[in-house]
Amino acid sequence: MEKHLIQKTYLETVLEQAIEDVFVDWDFDSDTGYVIFILHAPNK
Repeated sequence: MEKHLIQKTYLETVLEQAIEDVFVDWDFDSDTGYVIFILHAPNK
């Protein structure tokens, strides 16, 4: 999966939080992908 294919606006709506950053990694040996979302901390 490529980072530019992630629909950030849609995911923010589903998560009900702003996404600060997205990290994508792929392990070609095990054919496994990882996506990490850094979410904006809500104001308290």
